[in-house]
Amino acid sequence: MSTQYPECEKYAEKLEEINHLRDFIGFLSKQNIVLGEWLTSGNGIKPINHNLTPETLAAKFYGIDMGIVKEERLELERSVRNKD
Repeated sequence: MSTQYPECEKYAEKLEEINHLRDFIGFLSKQNIVLGEWLTSGNGIKPINHNLTPETLAAKFYGIDMGIVKEERLELERSVRNKD
C-alpha cells in the first residue's frame, strides 16, 4: 500500500463492502426505517440530523473518512493536471 493516498486506498479496498452496506441502508430508507441518533434534553427526546449519505455512513463503519477521501482525490487530480 502506498502512503500518498492512504484513505483512498482503504476506500478502494473496501468498496465492494461499502456498496453492499450503502444498498442496504437505501433499502431501509425505502421501507421507511430511519437510522438516527437521539438527543435527550430537558425538553424531551429530539432527533439529531447528521446529514450523512448512505455511502459516508457505510465508509464510516469501516473507519474511512470520506472528507479525507475527497481531499486526497482532489490532490490526486491536481497532481495529474500538473504533469501535463
